Amino acid sequence: MLTFLASIYLLINFDYSEPNFQFVFNSGEFINHADAYINLSFGVDGISILFVLLTTFLMPLCLVVSVGAITSNVKTYAICFLMMESFLLLTFTSLDIICFYIFFEAVLIPMFILVSAYGSRERRVRAAYLLFMYTLIGSILMLFGILYIVYTVGSSDIVVLRNIVPFIFSESTQKLL
Repeated sequence: MLTFLASIYLLINFDYSEPNFQFVFNSGEFINHADAYINLSFGVDGISILFVLLTTFLMPLCLVVSVGAITSNVKTYAICFLMMESFLLLTFTSLDIICFYIFFEAVLIPMFILVSAYGSRERRVRAAYLLFMYTLIGSILMLFGILYIVYTVGSSDIVVLRNIVPFIFSESTQKLL
């Protein structure tokens, strides 16, 4: 519930007339390589703040609704939900596409545990593996696109890419990526 209150604070103090990212936290270069660097920075824009608000509203609601239904390993269940909330918030606020991808994929870990351990049918383990595999296979294409962009531009910073990508890649390449 504290994260939901914090997201309401962000929403109240968000300046909708400002087109740039707001509430930016930048820890500096996370990985520095000759060809590319990964910048561990976070912030919100007009769309991501709504995803943050939705995530922080739904996660406590899901935990409250499931109080009577989950009777075994309640601590593991709650930890998985809190991990998933953390990874989703990091995904929605990440200002680096490599970090975005890592946090996006990290959401699969608690989802796999939740589906396989707390699913409602006997086929829940198979369902968890299929969810994991389909999502992972689909995101491999996204990884190739991200790596192509990073090694072509030399940066994975979303703010830098937003200003450079339209001039480097043709419209058809942008659609493909």
